[in-house]
Amino acid sequence: MARAGALWSDSLAEQASEAGISGIQDYLDTAEERLASGDNHEAIHNARMALERVVKSIANRVADTVAGRAFGNALDVIEARGIIDRSTRIHLGAPNVSAYGWLSVHGSHEDEESEAVVLRRAAEGRYGVAMTRGAIRLILDAFAEFQRGTESPSER
Repeated sequence: MARAGALWSDSLAEQASEAGISGIQDYLDTAEERLASGDNHEAIHNARMALERVVKSIANRVADTVAGRAFGNALDVIEARGIIDRSTRIHLGAPNVSAYGWLSVHGSHEDEESEAVVLRRAAEGRYGVAMTRGAIRLILDAFAEFQRGTESPSER
């Protein structure tokens, strides 16, 4: 339930729903289940899918031409619309060194043969899922501010 006067909801699933995005909770729940069972690779794969769904869905909401395009293209769209800034775009999607890059290396894409790095430590799996939740929160909060036409806290 959203806090009174808050720009965001406490629940990622609720906040995503308010933004018109469905399905992320299923990915996040599966990520948590896989993590609990020790299947770090699948946990990270599902975390990456949740992040990808959020970014592509928001890009599709603000520009009709994004559907089916790469994650990086979707990030470019939401940066161009002013939803995220350049440094956030780099943090989320720069090749090989970003949040998405880390998730892609450690959790394969469904449509590709994987050469994924095996996560040997549960700590790495927990980090990947937590990082994804944080990234999704950041993007959803930024989109909520964008939709409401509000300034970011740093601009106050």
